[in-house]
Amino acid sequence: MLNSASITSQIGIPVQPNFSEFVDHLEAYRSAFPNISHHTEKLSYFLGSDSNYFNAVYEISKISDAVAVLREKTGKDISIRHYNKQKYTEDYEVGSRSIIDKINDIYAEDFEIFGMYLDQK
Repeated sequence: MLNSASITSQIGIPVQPNFSEFVDHLEAYRSAFPNISHHTEKLSYFLGSDSNYFNAVYEISKISDAVAVLREKTGKDISIRHYNKQKYTEDYEVGSRSIIDKINDIYAEDFEIFGMYLDQK
């Protein structure tokens, strides 16, 4: 069985990329690693292309807001399990303007469809 170092070496991408390298090679990482592909999929893949279907879309960091709305609307005690409790302590540089532009290009459809719901910094 191949490990991630073997796979990345075989396809010529960094084993431990910084953020800019990761974005530069995003499609290669997505092709090589299904977990990365799943976590970097476009919103429209999961939610479709009609933003009018929703009255709110929440960032994962605001999931408690979504739960509060659901509790209020249903009158039920709703809880959401939180399986991934890893805290990231590493700060990273977002990178150059060209990296930001590349991210905007990759996710342009999502920004167009769901821009009113996204906190675009």
